[in-house]
Order: sequence, then structure tokens, then C-alpha cells
Amino acid sequence: MKIPKQIKLGGHKINITLTPDSAQKSTRGFADVHDMTIVINAGRPEDIQAETLMHEIFEHINECNNLNLDHTIMTVLSEQIFSVIRNNGLRFDQE
Repeated sequence: MKIPKQIKLGGHKINITLTPDSAQKSTRGFADVHDMTIVINAGRPEDIQAETLMHEIFEHINECNNLNLDHTIMTVLSEQIFSVIRNNGLRFDQE
């Protein structure tokens, strides 16, 4: 997956940045809801980067909607939904 430079979520633009591994050795990525950004660790394998993007989207949804979801729940949901999409080659823009 090519990580996009920007996505829209709820009508808002979220900028996405790939950062070198040396800048964040202990993390896959993070979301800054106030700055409307997602940062992904470019030193991780492609599948980790893609799943991290999904996880950080969950973080934005959680924060912007005051859902107060537990981080473990978001982690499990992002991993499982990512695996269903990836393992089954699902696309939502086609029949």
C-alpha cells in the first residue's frame, strides 16, 4: 500500500507524514488530533505501516467523537479489520 499524503475524515483533511525510523524507534506511529496529522514510521515493514494508518484513523475517530474507547479495543479492531481487508483482497470502490 502506498501511504497517502492526506485523507479526509468526516469532512476534515488529515495530513499524513512518513518519518524516518531513527525519529521514532519505539513506535509505529501516532495521531495528533489537534493538528489533524498522522505520523507513520517509515522504517517499519509495509504491512505494519498500512495497519498503523488504520489504527491512527481509529484514534482520530475516537477523539473527534468523544467515544472514549480503550486503546486495547482500538488496537484489536484495527488489527482485525486490517487483516480481513488485506487477507481477502477487499476493495470498496468496485462491485
